[in-house]
Amino acid sequence: MRTIFVAFILFLPFTFFTAQSQGMKSALQSEYDLTAKYKVGDIDFYRLRSLYLEMSDSGWVKTSTLLEGYYQREVVAVDSTEHTDRFIWKGVRVSERQGRGEFSDFSVLHYSKGYQSQFSVREISSEHFPADITSIPKTPQGFQFFVKLVDASTFDIIRQFESYGKPLTRIDQATSIPAEDLQGIIDFPPLYTNTRFQHSATIVIFRGITITNGIPCAIIEFREDNSHIHMTMNMMKMEFPSDGTSYYWGTILLSLETGKIVNATLLENVITMINLSPIAPPTRSLVRRELTLETLDRRSYEGIEIETK
Repeated sequence: MRTIFVAFILFLPFTFFTAQSQGMKSALQSEYDLTAKYKVGDIDFYRLRSLYLEMSDSGWVKTSTLLEGYYQREVVAVDSTEHTDRFIWKGVRVSERQGRGEFSDFSVLHYSKGYQSQFSVREISSEHFPADITSIPKTPQGFQFFVKLVDASTFDIIRQFESYGKPLTRIDQATSIPAEDLQGIIDFPPLYTNTRFQHSATIVIFRGITITNGIPCAIIEFREDNSHIHMTMNMMKMEFPSDGTSYYWGTILLSLETGKIVNATLLENVITMINLSPIAPPTRSLVRRELTLETLDRRSYEGIEIETK
């Protein structure tokens, strides 16, 4: 009896491992429907953190700026695979510090509280981002808030990979979002004009599956290399043109049940040459951006107060 018991104990892990391996193999070889399943009236809540790191030529962080924003989005229209969402911002707070470390002493961008806009991917053109910027101060910080409005939709644009090629249904499949020349899409007159973003093709890969916060998710990786940026800054009745390059990459977690974005990250390096004087050589600027998007439940969202710390 003892021999049989010992044999059983030794045999159990092997059968368990074999069953687990077969289950894993089946999951990795399965087909998945990543189509977003939106319904009118759906409401989701998000936190979007935008970290700007101004770097020295040797790679040291000179200054850090964090914009932390909270918003809800409601699906107001659905047409085939397209949908229109209403964004309502609870608000954005900002903190700056020398070097890199913990942030404190947040200030609130008062014009961000209650700011509303509607967004649909099909409303974006190469010359226009669908947001009313008339109420946003035409300051560098106001421009950062405007960029945050764009960032809140960036992952949606990438997640529309089904519109650019065959759907990603199996792990390790890849597709590509075509290169595009966007002129004027982030104009913020009179402060920033003549903006141009020539982005190269974006590679999108269905990398695997995981579970986050109890939600089974597809892992979508993306990468875009060597895009070109032009912008003119207008200050003190003078024009300061700049040219640069952008490299970014990141990950999107999509719910396997709904196809909606659960979490997402984006890292971007922007290298820019700014012409501050017609007789002096251009000034080099290196900025690293880190975006983190995460869903919140209603209770957590409603418990957040956007006030100065």
